[in-house]
Amino acid sequence: MNTELKNAVIDILKGIGSYVSGHRDENCYLSSYQIAVLLLEDKKIKKLLSDINYPMNVGGAGDGSHNSLAQTIAKDLAKIPEEFEIAFLNKKGLHQFSFIDEKGILSEPSVQSFSMFRLKRN
Repeated sequence: MNTELKNAVIDILKGIGSYVSGHRDENCYLSSYQIAVLLLEDKKIKKLLSDINYPMNVGGAGDGSHNSLAQTIAKDLAKIPEEFEIAFLNKKGLHQFSFIDEKGILSEPSVQSFSMFRLKRN
């Protein structure tokens, strides 16, 4: 993963804050779909993604592509376990879990279980 792109992901994850309640103070997770959407909102990062030949589609059901930004980001972040924690969310029991893709279309993850990431605590 390109250093500038990794730093953009770190900034996104830092910017979402943490869950604080009682005796807990935990960094929050974002799905690779959420990270992809947020990366594409930044014009500078969007250009970087294009320059380094990353997919420019978020992904999800009905996307029609076998390669997506969410999938690529998930693979890249999973290779850096010293910086990012990974967890998986299963959609079972959720009636709706959707996001607005890069075309402004309401979409949903194309898999039953998908990855989520957060920064590791130092």
